[in-house]
Amino acid sequence: MLNVILSGASGRMGQEVAKVINEQNQSFKVCFGVDKSLSLQNQDFVVYPSYKGVVPPENAVIVDFSSPELAIESLSFAESRGVPLVLCTTGLTAEIYEKANLASKRIPLFLDSNVSPGITYIKRAVAECAKMLDDSFDIEIIEYHHRKKADCPSGTALDIAKEILAIKPNYKISFRGTDGGERCKKEIGIHSVRGGTITGKHEVMFIGDDEVITFSHSAATKRVFALGALRAAAFVSKMPPGLYDLRSVLGN
Repeated sequence: MLNVILSGASGRMGQEVAKVINEQNQSFKVCFGVDKSLSLQNQDFVVYPSYKGVVPPENAVIVDFSSPELAIESLSFAESRGVPLVLCTTGLTAEIYEKANLASKRIPLFLDSNVSPGITYIKRAVAECAKMLDDSFDIEIIEYHHRKKADCPSGTALDIAKEILAIKPNYKISFRGTDGGERCKKEIGIHSVRGGTITGKHEVMFIGDDEVITFSHSAATKRVFALGALRAAAFVSKMPPGLYDLRSVLGN
C-alpha cells in the first residue's frame, strides 16, 4: 500500500483525491495532508500547515494539487527526503519548473498540468494536425473553467500551445482579451473563460478560409483528475529518478 502525502489537502482537488481513496481504492492510504488552510474537517488524517518537522512514513508518495507557493515546499521536502512526487499544481513559474528539473535528478518526479488521459490524446492529435496543415490555417485555443480557478490561462492550454510551437517554432502565443489589434499570421490565440462550476473544457481550432477543424475535451467531474493522479503516483513509486508526465504513465 502506498502512503499518500496530500499537498493541498483542503482544496477541491485534494478533497477529491481523498474521497476517491476512501471510497474505493485499497492500494492507497492518505497518511497526512499539508495545507496552509486548515479548514478541512471530518477527515481520517491530520493536516499540517507546512512540512516543517514532518517525517514521511515508509513507502510514501506526495500528490500535490496546491499552489505554486506550497508546490515549492513539496519539491524541497520530496528531494530532501527522497520521496517520489506527483506535481499536478498549475500556474507554476519558470523558477519552479527549473527546481523540478533539478529535483528529478534525485527523485522520481511526475509533472503534468492535466492528468486526464483524454487530454494526452488530444495533445497528440493536435500535434499531428499542426504537422499536416500549412500556415493558411489560424490556430485558436479556448479554455473554460469554474469561477474559482486562480491561474489564467490554464496550464493545459499553455501545454497544448507548446505542443504546437514544437511543430511550428516560428509561431507566437497571443492572449485574447489583452493583445488587441488585427490577427497576425503565425500566432496561437488563447482565450480564457471563467464561470459557474465548469470542471474543465479545452477546444483547439484550426481555422481555414472555408473550413474549421476542432478538437475538444471536457472533464465531467474532478474525479478523472484524482484517478489520473493516483495512477501517476503508483507509476512513479516504482520508477528511478527522472522527470515523467502522463505520456510516460500511459506508455506513449
